[in-house]
Amino acid sequence: VFREPESPGVCTGYVPCAVGVPALSAERLMRILPRDKTGALLKAADSGFSADRAYEFVRQLLDTDVDVAAILIDTSHPASVAAARSNTELVNQRRQAVHHRKMTEAGFSYGIFAGQLITDLLMASLERTGCRPTFFDVVLDNAALKAVQERQWRDWLRAAGANNDTSVGDVVWTSEQAEPLLLLPDLVAGILLRDAVAGDCQRARQALQDAGRAGRLSIRDGYNIPLPQQAPDAHDVPQSRVSVNGSAQLHNAADDAPPRS
Repeated sequence: VFREPESPGVCTGYVPCAVGVPALSAERLMRILPRDKTGALLKAADSGFSADRAYEFVRQLLDTDVDVAAILIDTSHPASVAAARSNTELVNQRRQAVHHRKMTEAGFSYGIFAGQLITDLLMASLERTGCRPTFFDVVLDNAALKAVQERQWRDWLRAAGANNDTSVGDVVWTSEQAEPLLLLPDLVAGILLRDAVAGDCQRARQALQDAGRAGRLSIRDGYNIPLPQQAPDAHDVPQSRVSVNGSAQLHNAADDAPPRS
């Protein structure tokens, strides 16, 4: 995920995104998922997901009681690349010292951002409702993670909940076919990236930003967000329905500015 561009002018953007879904809202949220003429669900990169449909989706999403958190990251920025590399090396030194297998840079980095998204979701919920959820499950889109990384992710996500006085229950990986609500963060992330790179979802992106400024959701400006300078120790881990976590990635070969929220 984090690498310097192979040629000048190439910029890569990455948006980890999470959507907190109250159990009673799941059926309503299924109804606002965009579909094509055949009834198939659309993703943000599909040609049938126009700018107008993107805006209508965001408008309907913000009319529900979900919480949203996203982080925009320029993964080709030298500072981001260096931070990802150094933090992964640090945590792997600690793991190696106790004879644990190393983690990949991508797995470690996304795990860190997933934990931050949990915190951001809880703060967004607190801002919106005046209280935090006391318990939630985490459902993530299928990823090519080694078992050791899945175990570490569960520890990190539960630690993120514990640090916010919230209990994290199940942490599972599944597909969008099995859990269509995983499309919610995919669509939000895709809208933000499409507008950052191609500028074709301006109304939808503006609606998300306006909601962020109003405290309705959390969108972090990730132009140059480094990973934490102090990597968490891999072993010092403290012990509504679903928090759905997904991501989107897009590549741009133009001389555009790095993605910003």
